[in-house]
Amino acid sequence: MIDEIGQLKRLWKRVFGDEDAFIDLYFRERHDAEHTHLYKEGNEIMAQLQRIPYPFLYRGFCFNMEYVSGVLTSPEHRNKGLMKRLMKEAHRKMYQTGVHIATLIPAEEWLYGYYGNMEYSTIFHCQNEMLTIEGLSAKQTGLPQVALEEIDLDKFLFSPAHHFYEELLKRKKCAVLHTPEDLKIVLSDLSLAEGKIWIGKRDNKIVSVVIAVPSEDRWRILEKLSIDARMDKAMCLSLLQTTEKQALSVSQSGVKKGVPFGMARIINVEEVLRLYALSQPQKEMAISVIGDTDIPENNGYFRIDNGVLKRSAPTSDAVPYTIADLNQLVFEETTPYISLMMN
Repeated sequence: MIDEIGQLKRLWKRVFGDEDAFIDLYFRERHDAEHTHLYKEGNEIMAQLQRIPYPFLYRGFCFNMEYVSGVLTSPEHRNKGLMKRLMKEAHRKMYQTGVHIATLIPAEEWLYGYYGNMEYSTIFHCQNEMLTIEGLSAKQTGLPQVALEEIDLDKFLFSPAHHFYEELLKRKKCAVLHTPEDLKIVLSDLSLAEGKIWIGKRDNKIVSVVIAVPSEDRWRILEKLSIDARMDKAMCLSLLQTTEKQALSVSQSGVKKGVPFGMARIINVEEVLRLYALSQPQKEMAISVIGDTDIPENNGYFRIDNGVLKRSAPTSDAVPYTIADLNQLVFEETTPYISLMMN
C-alpha cells in the first residue's frame, strides 16, 4: 500500500519549504483522513487540501466553520484545474456534513483572486504595526503600570490566563474560536518556534495576554488581547522594557479597514441567513442568491422579516446576491477576528 503520509510530507516540504519538525507535528496532530481531499493518478498524489473544524462566533451565535489548510498542488501538475476540483469536492462535503462557512488565509496576494473565482471574499483584515519603546513612550503619557508574568506553555490550558483569553475572544462580535484540543496543537507549534506567553496584571487581575515568537531583534506577536486600549499599550511597553527584544511586530486582525488577511465562503446559505435574521430582527428584505455552481441548493429566493427567514417564490423586489457578495451583507459591521491558525 502506498505510503500516503510519507508522500504528502515530501510534497508539503517541496511546496511550502517548512521545517521537518513542523511538518511532523502537522501530520501527527492536524492530518485527518476524514477531512482530507486528495487528487491521485495511480499511486501519485498530485494535489491535496485539509479541512479543519472550528467554532465560529457570530453576534452571540455559533456557526460550524471549517478552515481550508494545506492547499497544495505538485509543481508538475499545476494549471490543470486539479485544485478547483478538490475545492468543489470539499465544498460539497462541508454542505453535506452541516458546515455553515469555510475560511482560509491566502499564502500569497495573487491567491485572493484565485479563491475569489470560487466565491470566497475577504472578510478578515489586519493592521500591521512595529512598536518600539521610544515610539510607545513618546506617544503615550500616563500609561498604567502593568506587571508582566510569563506563563509556561505546558501550563496555559485551563489556567486563569486561558480563561481570560477565552473570555475576551467571546466578547467579540465575530471571531474564530479555539477548542482546548486545537490550542494544544497551537502550543506545540509555539514550542517549536521558541515562543512565549505573557500575561499583564494590574491590582492582581489579568488585564492582557500576549503570545509571541522571536524573530531577530523583535517579537512577532501572534495574539494580543487586552481589556482596553490603554492596557494594551501598557502591556506592550512593559514587554519591551522587560525582555531583550527591541521591537514588537504586530499583525492584528479584527479591524474594519486594513490589509486583507483572510477570506470566507458561505457553505449553507439558508442556515447562515437564518442566524443573520435572528441577529437583525429589525431587518426586512428579499434576497435572491444566484450563481453557486458548487452548491446549487444555495440558489433561490429568501425573505427576511422580523427576525425570521423563509424561502420564497420568485419576487421582483428581491436583491440579487452572489455567494461572495452575500459575505458583505452577513458580516457588515462585525469586524471578524482570526488568529493562531498556524498559517
